[in-house]
Amino acid sequence: MKNRGQPLNGDKIVLIQGLTPHFHGYEKDLSTITQPLLVVAGTKDETMIYCQYEPVISQYTSVQVKLLQGVTHMGLVVSPEVRPIIEEWLEGLGKQ
Repeated sequence: MKNRGQPLNGDKIVLIQGLTPHFHGYEKDLSTITQPLLVVAGTKDETMIYCQYEPVISQYTSVQVKLLQGVTHMGLVVSPEVRPIIEEWLEGLGKQ
């Protein structure tokens, strides 16, 4: 089996395109968000530049970004750290 599970460069590009709804025009999409927004990302995300979420998104809408150290893009799905972050954020919304 070639590459033993490691994506080839072309495969990674296809993966990124498949997981990213808009490469262009995200500004319009983000500026339409009027509700509170939470973004949870991992610092080992292979598909996105996690450190750019807050500076980019905050130009268009209010956002709270939580970063999980050492977690990958798909690792967010299985990480036990995610649920408490979302629960705490939702509880905070109820206090506003």
